[in-house]
Amino acid sequence: MAVLNRIKSHDVIRLCQELIRIPSHRQCEGHERRIAEYIAGELERTGVEVSLQRVVDDRVNVIARIPGDGNGYSLTLTGHLDTVPPNELQLEPFAATVSDDRIYGRGASDMKGALAAMISVMHAVSESNTSLKGDLIFAGVVGEETTSEGTARLIRNGPRTDFAINGEPTNMEVVIAHKGAVLVQITAKGKAAHCDTPWLGINSIEKMSRIVLAIADQIPRELKRKTHKYAGSPTINIGSIRGGDWPYTTVPDECKVIIITGLLPGEKRESVLPMYEKVIKGLQDRDREIQAKVDTVPIETIPEGYNLSFETSESAVIVKSVQKCAERILGTSPRLAGAQFWCDASILSYAGVETVIFGPGDIACAHSSVEYVPVDQLVNSARVYALTALDACLRDSS
Repeated sequence: MAVLNRIKSHDVIRLCQELIRIPSHRQCEGHERRIAEYIAGELERTGVEVSLQRVVDDRVNVIARIPGDGNGYSLTLTGHLDTVPPNELQLEPFAATVSDDRIYGRGASDMKGALAAMISVMHAVSESNTSLKGDLIFAGVVGEETTSEGTARLIRNGPRTDFAINGEPTNMEVVIAHKGAVLVQITAKGKAAHCDTPWLGINSIEKMSRIVLAIADQIPRELKRKTHKYAGSPTINIGSIRGGDWPYTTVPDECKVIIITGLLPGEKRESVLPMYEKVIKGLQDRDREIQAKVDTVPIETIPEGYNLSFETSESAVIVKSVQKCAERILGTSPRLAGAQFWCDASILSYAGVETVIFGPGDIACAHSSVEYVPVDQLVNSARVYALTALDACLRDSS
């Protein structure tokens, strides 16, 4: 097949290395700007139609398009351009060293390997002059490691396609579900008093400490009773607690805690609040001075779909297509799985795009001091993306 023959291992490896060598974390000047411009140049040299979609400030999505004739289904290959910063234990995070059939460096698995594979597909389809029925889109988006502002802009302004493959690291499994999350905020109220006469006040931090310990004991046990075939059971993380002010000579009258609480596919954000209210009510029955309010934390800068759970049907066209094409390349059909991480697939799915997550690398080494992508997965993912692109974009939609 002409397209598959144009995907060369050394080209995919080289491209992955070049992307790793361009830092694109939040501490960089311009954040993702340099890598966006590099990718745009790479795509343009093989005649692919490219545009830079402004998102915020100087940050841009890279949108590439190989047009179809308008009679078929369209597909987006998408991944995020940003990474987390390297940590102190990570040696030469941008060297992109190849060793033991792995490419090492910040973003190797999360997710510059997948980006390299997807760009290689755009090269191969363009150079082969393959006539597609539906559009093939590449979308390199900003901000997934923060508030997904890149994918939010993509679904608001387009292009929006029938299908999408998100290339987060799945170890070449076909991921069709992941948990969502909601930020729950609990505000405990006390009564201010001088620190030398604490009996005249009510210390909100002391009351909150009792609430937090009760939540840590009771909520995880409650959540384990809920499970999903692919996403498993939800979890919590008590992520922030704040109370009191300098110079700390006043009994604090307010303390706030924020808890990330997992959501299974199909659950609404507000559905978790009664669990917390029940815990607090149990404490109030024994201590009338505990006064606390439970609410979700609104995040105004992100879309409604952010942090929602994700689920695509086992029988969905894009799921069957990726499975079939992966079996041709890998020799065995990859299993359907759920992810323990959240990603932009949730936003795409929320917007009505039939989406699957499939990519090279292991999430277990993402963000770590030893991040890598296996070379065989890197190259094979490009081949799977290529076959899926042809399978999807050559389908007649009439």
